[in-house]
Amino acid sequence: MPHRNETMLRDLYAASAGGDVQRIRQLMHPDIVWHVPGHNILAGEYKGIDEVLGLFGRLAS
Repeated sequence: MPHRNETMLRDLYAASAGGDVQRIRQLMHPDIVWHVPGHNILAGEYKGIDEVLGLFGRLAS
């Protein structure tokens, strides 16, 4: 039986591949913090679902 985190990650990948932003929002913790290392235009800390999804949108462009 898959571990809970594995199942959640698979759900996140499936939602992302299908463009299901609502499901992605459900899977993310409201207090999510995403770190992008380096010294570039995207480097920094993204706090909260909206900022993280904004980053993902920039990466997909």
